[in-house]
Amino acid sequence: MKKIQIAFVAILVVLLSACGASHETKTKTIDSKKENGATISVKNENTSDTLKPFPTIPDKLFLNAREASCTEGSFSSIGVECSDTIDDVVYKLSVRLPAGKKFNLRNRADGSIEFITDKLPCTISGNDYQPYKNALSDDTMRVEAVFEVRDMKNKTYDYLIFSLGNLTIYAMEENDSRLSAHFDFDGISGKYSQPAYGLYSAHIEIEVEKMIMNLIMVD
Repeated sequence: MKKIQIAFVAILVVLLSACGASHETKTKTIDSKKENGATISVKNENTSDTLKPFPTIPDKLFLNAREASCTEGSFSSIGVECSDTIDDVVYKLSVRLPAGKKFNLRNRADGSIEFITDKLPCTISGNDYQPYKNALSDDTMRVEAVFEVRDMKNKTYDYLIFSLGNLTIYAMEENDSRLSAHFDFDGISGKYSQPAYGLYSAHIEIEVEKMIMNLIMVD
């Protein structure tokens, strides 16, 4: 009888261990799953209370990536667009990185795109970026992030346009028209933003993996 009890306990321990291992593996798989998208944090940098406050948003807002695009023609650029609807409020973030010094979109012999030749990770300041001009209009292209907030219930629309302060690139590659990129965009709202809100800063983290890039031809 004693041998039977010992054998039963041993079997029970093995079964419990197997169940625990199975649960742990499942938890790790779920936790390690990453979504394509962007995390944005916006901070009010105004010292005056007389300016209109921007609509309140979460301290850290995650938005799913909806589209990656590449433009060719009079100017070249890549862009990532992210958006989500939370409690009747539509949040949208569009980041555009035009070709220029330090970020030169060149076609390789195999047809893929080479974004940057510097060793990664690397940080590019707004002053060093210097986008190329539009070949037709001679306008200087802008490196920018546009953050839009549309309140469907209250029928209001607000936006901030962030000029580049620093761009930190951890990974950036294109393969078979699919974009894999991980970069941080630190910016400040400037003259192209809504003046009523004054000065706001943003820290944006974007990560996408093998996302199909739409090709857009521009005149």
